[in-house]
Amino acid sequence: MFASNGRSGNPTPRSPGIASRSRVGTPLSNQPFPEDRRGSDRAAAPDGRPTHSSEWDRSSLASYRCTGRRGLDVTTIDRRAVETYARQSRTFLQKSRDYLASGDLHQASEKGWGAAAHMAKAVATAQGWEYGRHRDFSIVLNNVWRLTGNDRVRDLRGSPNDLHEYFYERDEFLDAAIIAADIESVAELVKLLAPLTE
Repeated sequence: MFASNGRSGNPTPRSPGIASRSRVGTPLSNQPFPEDRRGSDRAAAPDGRPTHSSEWDRSSLASYRCTGRRGLDVTTIDRRAVETYARQSRTFLQKSRDYLASGDLHQASEKGWGAAAHMAKAVATAQGWEYGRHRDFSIVLNNVWRLTGNDRVRDLRGSPNDLHEYFYERDEFLDAAIIAADIESVAELVKLLAPLTE
């Protein structure tokens, strides 16, 4: 099994079991969301859960998230942690703009990523979702998209990851205009996510 490495287009070897271990598109309680393919059966699952993502609404997702990692009850929200993550997100966003203005593209990129990641952590904490690894960023944004139905969330989720990648690039491969645009995309994403921290 091969996957593109994203840079040269050349395939790189990949472990055969990687796809089956992916949790993208699943809620963080380790229970799968219904299939997202068009034409899937829309009948209810044996436990009463809807079987199509469009049938998920705020109340069903809210009741579905009551247990987190290892089945622990996560109905008690740590408001202090939510506020700290949200505040750190805003701080990182401002620092990313400051670093961009001073020409430090590596730090601008990483602070932009940090702004998005911390707001996603704020949302995850407020919603009772797990966020412990880098991959949980995409899972949280997938959950937000399902919860809100806002396609813009899905459209914006790539910019923070791009910024994170730029941190590891050599100077000559960094483009200030692209980084600036990605930082503004992160600012929009942070604004869209903020109401879910309340």
